Amino acid sequence: MPRGEHVPSERRPDHRLTLAIYVVIALLSMAAFWPLIESQRLANSGSAAAERGDYAAAIEAWTPLAEAGDVDAQFSLGVLLDRGLGAAKDPVAAAAWYRLAAEQGSEAAQVNLGLMYILGRGVDMDAAAAAEWFQRAAAANVPQGLANLGHLYRIGRGVERDPARGYALLRRAALFGNLTAALGVAEMLAAGEGVEADPIEALAWVEYTARTEGPEARRAGQLVDSLAAEVDASGRREATAMAGQLERQLRR
Repeated sequence: MPRGEHVPSERRPDHRLTLAIYVVIALLSMAAFWPLIESQRLANSGSAAAERGDYAAAIEAWTPLAEAGDVDAQFSLGVLLDRGLGAAKDPVAAAAWYRLAAEQGSEAAQVNLGLMYILGRGVDMDAAAAAEWFQRAAAANVPQGLANLGHLYRIGRGVERDPARGYALLRRAALFGNLTAALGVAEMLAAGEGVEADPIEALAWVEYTARTEGPEARRAGQLVDSLAAEVDASGRREATAMAGQLERQLRR
């Protein structure tokens, strides 16, 4: 080897540089996932606050999420402002949050917004608009959407009156366990409204509903005697057996 010629030695990796690269990658990864992490933190914080009854804290946690387009936060804010939980009742703001969530596909928000239009709460009373929102929820087989739309077709509010369609919608809702719909089915069967009259099945639906809890059960209890008077003893036994079948079927 000629004197004075430099032979480069084997280069060793610079561990400090490698560490720096990993740090940069980690920081970039954290920056990318930070919005998701922060959103989840706020969602969890709002849920925890609501569960312990601190609705003001829930509103504080959910508001930035709702403003960023989170559908669950939008619906939740609508509920709190609609009911006056954590803040003064604000039906206008509640309806606005419901609308944002409903437009993103929240069936619960669609039902609630429809109810706001029926009642004229936070929006102008508009039964046709209510029917449109109920229809969206009904298309997804949401029981309350089916029931509300069925009632509108039954009485012809916001839609052209169509008792047969109203009965079909109410029956679908009832078979999902909606008790208001179950009473509607019983009334229509008893009167032959939109369907062939069947006092025995009408009594069965009333007996089934009377066995549940809530305002529908009390109303059903008041109807049992009047409907039972329209059938003979054999019919009453058949209705009771049918009510038992409904109860078993709908509890699954």
